[in-house]
Amino acid sequence: MPRKIAILVTVLAASTLLAACSLFQPNPEKKPEPGPEESSDLTRLIPGTWKIMAVKCDSTGSNCEQYAASRMFEFSAGGEFTVNGTVRGAYRLEGRNLILDTDTKHYTVTIVQIGTYRMVTGESSRNTTEVFNRIK
Repeated sequence: MPRKIAILVTVLAASTLLAACSLFQPNPEKKPEPGPEESSDLTRLIPGTWKIMAVKCDSTGSNCEQYAASRMFEFSAGGEFTVNGTVRGAYRLEGRNLILDTDTKHYTVTIVQIGTYRMVTGESSRNTTEVFNRIK
């Protein structure tokens, strides 16, 4: 009888432990909390001066080549953007896409990640990303 009780206690303990562990597993059906790149914070984070730091990065902005040139993009809160101090056109956001309109061209850049000091972008015509650091 004591052996049966011990087995029963072991089975109950294992079942309880498995149930408790499942509470800490991510639920694949539950959507994660939106990050800044998926929320209205994106609109707040874009304005400022951004310098390209690296190119030909992987999808997460790692394993990059250092960008040798000095190219600075400034995005105003009013929707204008400049490159190295020269007004180039207007920008707008559509979801995670940053649409850049100049007098002659139209560019669509996807914001892969963005934070207060770092932004990773990509374009559909390439399978690499670029890394920008906020300068101000």
